[in-house]
Formats: sequence, structure tokens, C-alpha cells
Amino acid sequence: MPITFPDTPRSLAQPEQLEERYSLLQAPDYAPLSTYIEQLRAQLHPQGLDVPHLDPAGGGVHSRILYLLEAPGPKAAQQRGGSGFISMDNDDQTARNVFLLTQQAGVNREWIASWNIVPWYVGNEERIRAVTPAEVVAGQTHLRQLVRLLPDLRVVVTLGKPAAQGWNAISAEYPQVMTLATWHPSGQALNAHPARRAHILETFRLAQHLTEYAHNTAGPTWSHTEQ
Repeated sequence: MPITFPDTPRSLAQPEQLEERYSLLQAPDYAPLSTYIEQLRAQLHPQGLDVPHLDPAGGGVHSRILYLLEAPGPKAAQQRGGSGFISMDNDDQTARNVFLLTQQAGVNREWIASWNIVPWYVGNEERIRAVTPAEVVAGQTHLRQLVRLLPDLRVVVTLGKPAAQGWNAISAEYPQVMTLATWHPSGQALNAHPARRAHILETFRLAQHLTEYAHNTAGPTWSHTEQ
């Protein structure tokens, strides 16, 4: 089934858009990821942890770029009335910022997967909280398992310090993957800091360019092991 990418942010607030995403969970390019998420949910459900799916409106197993954030927000967490997906189409400010910056940067959404270093909702019924160092360490195991399912991955974009800390601890295991670090895209992080928004935009543009070159045998290549 072909994927229709929305033109405007917050589209998963619309029931028909959400229904379409759920219909894609067993699409060939996404099914292995869906199986992994269901296994992870079964593992973590006894602890009361809510793990959203990756967004099937993206690269699936052929993803070349991974956006790595901190933890799912309430609009992603199904048990909190959210979509059940880690998606830039969610109905919240962080997702809106990622959507618009991705669009402005010209990043190919067919190349993107989005994930969190802590893949479950952290917080209570009232608000999300910051992740703990122990949660970041635990999330590294799940991140490794995810990356194994993404053989075409070439760029990881870490958005915020917890994501950077989690990925940097294991990035040397993936010499074929470039790492780009930038700010977390929440409204709180960006609204008073225009330079941060500009930094994310340029980082996304660079991720697109690096990925284009990585899959072009006639062009230059880079890795973080080269000098």
C-alpha cells in the first residue's frame, strides 16, 4: 500500500489519518519493525510501560536517517489517549516543529525513522518528566535491537542531550553510520532561541545531503572512523 505523506502538521489528530497508519503496520517494509515493537511491548507491559510504534509513514526497514529523541510524549502514548506512534504528525508542538523543519530542510520522509532513546512514556497522568540516566542505559539495548533491523541506516540525528548520550555510548559499534547532534525540538527549547531552530534546520539539511552521498557510488563518502 503506497504511503501518503501529509502536507500539514498534526494530521494524526484526524481519525481517518490515524486509521490509515494502523492499516500500514503489516506492510512489507514495516512488518519486521512492527514485530519487534510488539515483542518489546510484551516485554515491558508487565512494568506498566507504554511503548508506541514507529511511524510506518517513513522508511521502514529501508530507513537511511534515524531521528533520535528523548522519550514519547503524551500525544504519542496510546494509554494517555495519544496516537500510539512516534511520529512528526502527532498533535503536539514538538512533532509540529519536527514536521516543519523536516519539510523546510527538504528531507525525504521515505528515508526517515523516528525513535526515542527511552522508548516508553515517562511521567504520570499530569505531565511527562525528564528521563533518568538508568533509563537511557536501558534504552541503549532497545536501540541496538532496532538498528539491527535498519541495514540501510547511514545517519543518526540526536535531538537533545539524553538522545546524544545514549547514542554516543554505542555509536562506535556502527562505523557506517554518521552522527549529527542538535537541539531537542520542543517548544520550550526553541521558542526563545531562534538560533536553535536554525541549527536543527541545518542539521536536517546535512543529514539529507550525507545520505544522498552515502547511497551514490559516484560521490564522496564519509564515516566517523575516517580522518
